Amino acid sequence: ISKWFLRHRGRALAILFFVTSVGGVVLPLVVQVTIDTVHWRVAWLILAVVMLIFGVLPAAFIVRRQPEDLGLAIDGDSRPAAPNSVETARSAAGAMAHEENWTLMDAIRHPALVLILLSTFAVGVSSAGVGLHLVPFLVQQGLTPTLAVGAVSVGFLASGISNLLWGLVADRYSTRYLLALNYALRAGTFLLLLRIDTPAMAYLYAVLQGLTEGGIRTLGTLMLSDYYGRRRIGTIFGVSRAVQVGGFALGPLIAALAFDMTLSYSGAFTSFFVLTLVGTGLILAAKPPTRNASPN
Repeated sequence: ISKWFLRHRGRALAILFFVTSVGGVVLPLVVQVTIDTVHWRVAWLILAVVMLIFGVLPAAFIVRRQPEDLGLAIDGDSRPAAPNSVETARSAAGAMAHEENWTLMDAIRHPALVLILLSTFAVGVSSAGVGLHLVPFLVQQGLTPTLAVGAVSVGFLASGISNLLWGLVADRYSTRYLLALNYALRAGTFLLLLRIDTPAMAYLYAVLQGLTEGGIRTLGTLMLSDYYGRRRIGTIFGVSRAVQVGGFALGPLIAALAFDMTLSYSGAFTSFFVLTLVGTGLILAAKPPTRNASPN
């Protein structure tokens, strides 16, 4: 998606992640109904057919790497725009006046990518650390398992809607500032999380957490595309994703160890609050890279 759009990249990614979220809500329901009414083997068969029809076949025969492969221009323009024209600007308030393409080696020498990766790791630790332990925590706070799982589902729905909202806003404002705002809001949700003692507070937290979760996914991808261009975005995004997954792996372990030692999640969640604030500062410091600022 990032290779096909520049001016409209924000809304394009927003639509992509919204559809992904819808699938994440609908498919588990279909699978569960199938398991309850038919058999789990049939459910797996349905998943395989869905993946084949909507995943494998389009990727093999329809999807193309970039518009230039088909003789087209980015954003569906009738012709490629000049490098300094307004046609190549993603938005008047965007991070780039025109697209610059960086290799991974060039980007990693610039402090911006290092700061982004550190921020991604910090927020990844805190996000997954809460996500995996949210239902047990809510049950510990007095909610029934059904209400706790319901709160998680509400969070997924809010995340899907927020993908659209953040993507549309990102076409008009700097992704760096929007992502920092998103991280700051995420930090605020931890303060609410630690005080949950009613279903209403749990569902309020789920909505706020979902709104920030969608923004992290959309804005994080968009920021890398804005900063480093389309040509090597796959490699750079792959490195970022690997760092993020490392955070996803560490966060739940930290929460589990903290609970085993103290029989409480308070210490772990407080540390996640601090980590998210650190991530906010790091992303604010990650100013858009320039060729003049990068080493030879």
